[in-house]
Amino acid sequence: MRDALDIWELNEPASAARKEVLRAVVDWALDRHTDPYQGAARVEGFPNLWRSRIPDTWHEEQMVFCQFWIEETTRTVRFDMFSTLSLPG
Repeated sequence: MRDALDIWELNEPASAARKEVLRAVVDWALDRHTDPYQGAARVEGFPNLWRSRIPDTWHEEQMVFCQFWIEETTRTVRFDMFSTLSLPG
């Protein structure tokens, strides 16, 4: 998780600097190990790749999203990417 967070912080410093957004991202990521599928949708064409909006990260007309891999056989969640995106109008 740390690598994906570090990249997000470098690419989205304004979002990552907001303590409430960073806290929501970390809390959400840690909760993936409890129920990785909650609120997530499978990425078409990739059986183990999922994506999700991260609740409580709405700020300045943007929200943080995550793409992550779920390996059921090893009960592992691997975070691919965090991104701050604008929602469609």
